[in-house]
Amino acid sequence: HALELRLVDKAMLSREFGSWAQMGKEGGTCQPEPVRGPFTQPLNLVAKPVFAGGSAEWPVNCAGLEELCAVLRKAATTDNREVLVAVSNRNIFQMLGAFIDGVKKAAVDAFVLCALDEATEKFGASRGVHTYLRKVTARGGGTDNHATSGLKFRILQEFLTVGCSVLLSDVDIIYMADPFKFLYRDADVEGMSDGWDDRTGYGDADYTTPDAVLGWLGEHGTVRIFARNSGLFYLQATHEALALMERMAQRMATESVWDQSAYNQELFRPSSPVHKGVGATMRVMRLECFLNTKVLFRYVRPHAAFHAHRPVSAHVNYHPEEP
Repeated sequence: HALELRLVDKAMLSREFGSWAQMGKEGGTCQPEPVRGPFTQPLNLVAKPVFAGGSAEWPVNCAGLEELCAVLRKAATTDNREVLVAVSNRNIFQMLGAFIDGVKKAAVDAFVLCALDEATEKFGASRGVHTYLRKVTARGGGTDNHATSGLKFRILQEFLTVGCSVLLSDVDIIYMADPFKFLYRDADVEGMSDGWDDRTGYGDADYTTPDAVLGWLGEHGTVRIFARNSGLFYLQATHEALALMERMAQRMATESVWDQSAYNQELFRPSSPVHKGVGATMRVMRLECFLNTKVLFRYVRPHAAFHAHRPVSAHVNYHPEEP
């Protein structure tokens, strides 16, 4: 534990943040850094913005998705055409209510609750939030947390189809600031990590013991990186992100697999003779800004340097039974 603390001291605390003086203010050190140079590749948007020659008519492709388009015309931001989305059923009204309160306190106006049943639709309406009723059932008919979590990909597929970018959020996330202010928007997928330091969150080269016969010539290198969390990620409304959601929806409907495992497999595995990738680009959210609770309780809370720091969000994923 002490070794891990020293490692995070060297990594997180030695970075050349240009905004340490902003600690304690909204976003603190979490303001996005300036983009250096052009994007690695142009984003292949479903609906091009007006300044890029696209139509001012939006949403697009609304045939068969008229109800969703009607909700988005009221809820989505006009500049970036995006919304925060949470998918829920009637099983977790207490947690859902606390989540909605947090979203409102963070002044996130572009929010849509995707209700899986009428009771949740009525609950959302009673709390004054934009609600989209989408009755879909999980493979096997379950309504528990893992069963319903896998349904979100089919729903997100619809949002991307009509040209709306989405910040997908589980309801066990606390927001301390408007998350849209802290996104880079330079990749198809921008998501939080289950890692807890630079090496686990952002990746690190790992070298095995040299081959007994070939010596260093037989040394094999690997790159290790911890899983992206499938409970908080931003999807640009691109054809590649849409392809990812289509792949995920198909796998959730036909395979007995945890949605987070499949999500990471589709993001990490390259195209090869045995796998056809969807071509989505990926950015990792900053660990000290979009927190998981391991980062929160092991590093941010104990370190004096972080005491004035105001993160964007905290996902209660490592401590699910804590009040």
